[in-house]
Amino acid sequence: MGRKWLYLCLPMMLIAVNIAGCSGGSTVQNSAAEGTTQAAAPEEEPPIDGTALPADARIAIAVYPGEGSSTGFMNKYVERTRQNLESAGIPAEQIEVVEAKNGSDELLACVEKLIEDRADIVVVGNADRKAAEEISPQITDRVVETGAALLYFGAMPAQEEQDRWVEKGWKVTCVGSDLSKVGDMRAQILDSIDFDDVDANEDHHITVGILNTEEDSEGNEANRISIDALESYHYTVELINDDEEDEEDTDNGQNTDADDNRNDADDNIDDADDNRNGADTDENDGDDENSDEDKTDIDEIRYEAAREQVTAWINDYGKDLEVILSADDAMTRGALEALDDFSRKVGHDVIVIGFSPDQESLEKIAHGELAGSIFNDSLAQSKNLSDAILAYLRGETVPAQILCDYVKVTADNAQEIMDVSKVQDDDSDEDDGEGDDSEDNDSDDDDGDNE
Repeated sequence: MGRKWLYLCLPMMLIAVNIAGCSGGSTVQNSAAEGTTQAAAPEEEPPIDGTALPADARIAIAVYPGEGSSTGFMNKYVERTRQNLESAGIPAEQIEVVEAKNGSDELLACVEKLIEDRADIVVVGNADRKAAEEISPQITDRVVETGAALLYFGAMPAQEEQDRWVEKGWKVTCVGSDLSKVGDMRAQILDSIDFDDVDANEDHHITVGILNTEEDSEGNEANRISIDALESYHYTVELINDDEEDEEDTDNGQNTDADDNRNDADDNIDDADDNRNGADTDENDGDDENSDEDKTDIDEIRYEAAREQVTAWINDYGKDLEVILSADDAMTRGALEALDDFSRKVGHDVIVIGFSPDQESLEKIAHGELAGSIFNDSLAQSKNLSDAILAYLRGETVPAQILCDYVKVTADNAQEIMDVSKVQDDDSDEDDGEGDDSEDNDSDDDDGDNE
């Protein structure tokens, strides 16, 4: 009887094993349902199938981490990817990371250096959207010549460039997030609020202020498509910082004090950025400590610029200022501080929606001090990137584009996002704290190489 029972159950057991094997396979596509409000749960290790990895595989990563809040995201992305690869069996000494310290223009030179070291996989991370579109074709051509596989993360290369990879059958992939849905997510956040709270001046349309960074960033693009999304809902939108409107008013001789204040705030951002760039060029070449200070300064510059901009809007528009869309977390905090200075109630008098929130902003969302934000999950993206790298090493076919969704953050899921974000921060802290002596030595070697 026992043997007969075993024969009957064995097929079911094999089916269960096969299903489990499929769920843990080497699938790198990770698109969530549209409008998702939950972050992916942290996964312990990337899946490992039965195909052995090359013992001498060399992986080279060139990254421009950008400025301000993007730097933290990109650094977490790289560190988590490195950890995933080491956990999969790639020795640490076979993973090389080179940073373009003085801007994205250095990325091509970094890639040339990595190619000389005979990398099997070249990974390029770029936080600058404009630069990603301009230099990606050159990087692609150079890497493809060597026969190495190439992966991009961060800002996406232009679609026509991605189409070229497919047409040529090249081993090139970009890993990122689907920005196209961010506008709808922000519109959903606003739509979930009572319209009477949004329409503070009761004129039946919403007046929106835009806080953009001084560089071409995904946050700026998120602001642009958010306006399109709001207009596709039932909102009539009036922009109070529309550049075209400013030019028209000036031509008609009707340039307002508010326009002057906006221009002054923009000038302050540009002047501060010029001063910072000058300091980088003259004093901080190759100095990691000063570079870290510069990144902190950028956050402070954006915070102060946003605070000054929103102060000008409140002075000139009063209750007509109803919604603020921010492209950067430091600017979000500056906006909240300005509103607090005027005792404007966030979520009632003015609705603020951010982008790429840190722990502090997530806490403000949880407490109702910030209407919501859009979270870019470096944990999920680095998982996709490391899976794709391992798939290339095993000789598998990898799609040209691998996307996951941004995550809409409201008070309902802010704590969950905080938990996911804290995992990322803790991983980075542990990596910084382990093997300090060896890391210092590696850093010295890298500095010497870069020089």
